[in-house]
Amino acid sequence: MSATICWSPRTINPAWLKPLTTICASAKLTIGRTCEQVIQPDESVPSGSRYQGIPDFVAQHLVIGTHNTRYRLARWQAPDGRTLTGQLPKAVAGSHFGATLVSYVLYQYHHCHVTQPLLCAESDDPA
Repeated sequence: MSATICWSPRTINPAWLKPLTTICASAKLTIGRTCEQVIQPDESVPSGSRYQGIPDFVAQHLVIGTHNTRYRLARWQAPDGRTLTGQLPKAVAGSHFGATLVSYVLYQYHHCHVTQPLLCAESDDPA
């Protein structure tokens, strides 16, 4: 009998994340987006309270998206009838997929045991 481990947010112990927050807080991060809205406390502020400023809180997110590159290959016909075409960079030669996408799919398949139908469903490819 094997136990199934579910990593939902409810099963993660916040104490496990403490070392991560300590490391991340001290790192010099590049801020990609700033929320300009000042978030006020949920409860009403009692009269006589002293304003203490606006401390920043940085949250890190992972964004996975597509980045498509169109290569425009010049094509010439020589006087002797040969066709001369510009060459693709070696990283994409012979494939319509970049090295990062290929390595991601291979990692998912071999190390995370994600099956081919699931990979195709993730990419919205009907295969």
